Amino acid sequence: MKDAGLKNLHWSRHTAAALYHLGVRTVCVSPGARNSPLTFAFVRHGRFTLYSVIDERSAGYFALGLAKFSDAPVVLLCTSGTATANYYPAIIEANLGRIPLIVLTADRPAALVGTGANQTLNQQNLYGRQVRWFRDVGLPHTAKAALSQHLRSAVLMALGLDSSGRKVNPPGPVHLNFPFDEPLLPENYSDDDLKRPLARDPLWDLNPADSAAAGSAFEALPATRHPLIVAGGLPPGTDADSILALAAALKAPVFADPVSQLRYGPGHENVITGYDLFLDETALEPDLVLRFGRKPTSKKLCRQLDLWGPITTLIDPVGRFNDDCPEVVSAEIGEYCRRQLALISTKQTVEWLTRIRSLDQTVREIGERNLKVDTSCEGYLVKAVIETLVSETNLILGNSMPIRYADRFTGPSLRRIKVFANRGASGIDGVLSTALGIAAASKRRENLLIIGDLSFYHDLNSLLAANRYEISLTIVLINNNGGGIFSFLPLQALKPPEFTEFWATPHALDFSEAARLYGCAHKRVLDINSLQQYIGESFTLPGIKILEFQTDPEWNLSLAQRLSEKIHRTLTASQ
Repeated sequence: MKDAGLKNLHWSRHTAAALYHLGVRTVCVSPGARNSPLTFAFVRHGRFTLYSVIDERSAGYFALGLAKFSDAPVVLLCTSGTATANYYPAIIEANLGRIPLIVLTADRPAALVGTGANQTLNQQNLYGRQVRWFRDVGLPHTAKAALSQHLRSAVLMALGLDSSGRKVNPPGPVHLNFPFDEPLLPENYSDDDLKRPLARDPLWDLNPADSAAAGSAFEALPATRHPLIVAGGLPPGTDADSILALAAALKAPVFADPVSQLRYGPGHENVITGYDLFLDETALEPDLVLRFGRKPTSKKLCRQLDLWGPITTLIDPVGRFNDDCPEVVSAEIGEYCRRQLALISTKQTVEWLTRIRSLDQTVREIGERNLKVDTSCEGYLVKAVIETLVSETNLILGNSMPIRYADRFTGPSLRRIKVFANRGASGIDGVLSTALGIAAASKRRENLLIIGDLSFYHDLNSLLAANRYEISLTIVLINNNGGGIFSFLPLQALKPPEFTEFWATPHALDFSEAARLYGCAHKRVLDINSLQQYIGESFTLPGIKILEFQTDPEWNLSLAQRLSEKIHRTLTASQ
């Protein structure tokens, strides 16, 4: 078809123009051939922030980080074939983590599917239930109204909005499939024509009439003597002050997850952080539990929430999503807290809050003394790193042990730190790429990632993009030569002979060589004081700075066991 290339280009220009008018500003491209018309259109549009990330798996998580920081939809674009499948892990995380991604996959014409044509697979509904919405836009044609409608719907669905602009679903990924015939681009074109603005289509306007949640009415809280607030993972920008104001009025302790945005910054006296150390040692009997955000990191706290189900209410702007809380109120967090504050009529007593504060102080003091026995242990390292950070730092916590150590050992802070983590599916595979996306979007040097060695190894390819876009990120690399988290499993106590090969998986990698390959600064750090000094210095320097700290997983396990024993003895004696 002689005019296929021209149709492809006009179709793609229409797509880029529509998405820009619909509010999209950032595009992450995985280079390829079949997506050339769309790539060309986004590049020549001239007003998008564009990133080119070669490895599709890394690109997916990089776009995830961009969207996490900006809280706005990011376009993720790739060629056809297996490239599309490499986005899948990041799409899963975006789905469960409520991150708006607009995934555009190029494709071969439908007539080639099932014929053995090269690099051709069935891309229809490729991501299944992991996306909010899917459409195949069809081959380019002259009538563009349907394409405009698909693009408008994609942006709305990615934001969790219905056609009138109300929040009815959590934000998340959407998928549009773009088949293109060859030739992919015309042989001749005019740069002036490509730069000429397209006529605005009325369908390019979102017109959100009301961005508030569809929500339901809710009643005043019942009379309570032992109220408890549990704050799980919440995005930066959450109205933390309203949660803390409600906690103060109720005299309620707030169990604040590291990613709740309540632990580092507000410095409120009701914030409790040592719950993971005392929940197994003392019986708590709240009569009302209010939950905000995702389920917490602490497995012990999650077990308690299962027991407290009948007295628990989850407050969420879009209601129930990936959660089994029996009672859910659909309301914006700030609105809910302010309305409940206005309805509280009885004065609360402080005995319950005082008891929880005392428990918290006791276990945190024991933990502090225990960690100082050997400051080379991972728990002390994570605590010391976070205590070093200045206000407005963007902190990214790796999965596996880093976020667990932060949860267990870090106390409240007056320094307001924005905390991010991939806790939707809690995988270790794209953490470094996500951190780089966050750092790229922040345009600051005060970005710090705490990550384990296996997670770092999984995602080394992402470091190429770091240099290309002059991204600044300090990486604290905890190297225990394998899967240190498995040392804490009951399986380890059985000491099966296969444990090392199939669980601990030591790798003996020299990460300084990887740093040299990608042009990153690397330093092996031998003590915590030096680490804290280097972190401060790293924020004054551009680029990627890897601070590697080697630890012993068996020693970490031994310290954890001794800490549990000391807390058990102390709390048992006091009861």
